Amino acid sequence: MQHKGFIKGGLITIGLAGMVFAIGDTLIPQEGDFLAAATDPDGFAKLVTSEYYGFWSARGLIGVAMENIGTLALMILLLQTRQARLAIWSTVLLFLGDLTGMSMFTLLHDVFPPMGRLMLAGTTGPDVLQAASLPPYVMMSMMVTWIGLILSALAIWRCGCLPKWSGWLVLLGFLLIPVPNMVVQVGSGLLWGGAYFWMALAMTEPAEK
Repeated sequence: MQHKGFIKGGLITIGLAGMVFAIGDTLIPQEGDFLAAATDPDGFAKLVTSEYYGFWSARGLIGVAMENIGTLALMILLLQTRQARLAIWSTVLLFLGDLTGMSMFTLLHDVFPPMGRLMLAGTTGPDVLQAASLPPYVMMSMMVTWIGLILSALAIWRCGCLPKWSGWLVLLGFLLIPVPNMVVQVGSGLLWGGAYFWMALAMTEPAEK
């Protein structure tokens, strides 16, 4: 196997990303309020100016960067198997999803707290509400990620060098992320992060192409 050390390290890194997201989700019990600037400005303002919000949003930026490392490591492994085409397409989609995710967490971390402070001060004009809203393309990033994870799960299932069900567990974890329940969201991070740890621990030499 070529680049075995980087592959294993990358899979551990993305597994740790799942733990980072899970820890953050224990601190912000009602994340959905950051989408409610127009309908619930008071709830939005209190959330984005709360004590742990800065950590929550920063962990998103760090976690997505860690995901990129793991996605690259997984692609390098799968390129050494008969699933190279699926690996390439899944990686392209996952990188696109992560790029959009980075832009989303940048808004959440750098723009939303100042908008929340303006709202608490009584400023709720259209410019503030627009700045405190996520653009539509950001909301499509999860769908792109899900499609990429489906292709990745198929490649993992067929490759013969990773646990067959691990890719589907990653997909299930990501499908649970939008559920507006703290316990489910924490569990989703533990699930998909744990699946990548499983890959790192159980991977074997890929068969000859």
